[in-house]
Amino acid sequence: LLSNAMSGNDLRIVKISEELRLVFGWANVTVFDGDEVVDSQDDVMDSQVLVKAFMGFMADSRVGGVMHLKDKMGLPIGVGEVVFAWPFTPDIKEALGIDIPEEGVMIGFHVKDDEVWKAVKDKQLQAFSIGGRAVRTPLEEAA
Repeated sequence: LLSNAMSGNDLRIVKISEELRLVFGWANVTVFDGDEVVDSQDDVMDSQVLVKAFMGFMADSRVGGVMHLKDKMGLPIGVGEVVFAWPFTPDIKEALGIDIPEEGVMIGFHVKDDEVWKAVKDKQLQAFSIGGRAVRTPLEEAA
């Protein structure tokens, strides 16, 4: 999840709690100011699909790594875990009275690894980047 690269889909870390070794920020933004966000692979994701994916991630894994590095079995090299995840869909924002331009999921990531924590504090790691698998559906088929 932790990355040093920020994309046009600005997922930079917005808050750090040094006491708790927590890092907060957007894991993914699907809509900004009413416009769908196109990611670095030229894909767009529906907010409800993202919420469903995060529901599975939070129930089954929550492990996070750095720069998408994986072990020999193809699993993320764990340096911490997602301990908070807040979905911001139009209906949730309306129900809570939250007026922000983003739709997506914001997370709180607990960094357990000392070297990674130092890199976060030194701003060498400044953003989140989620990985995953999906079936691509051309836009004309999705409508």
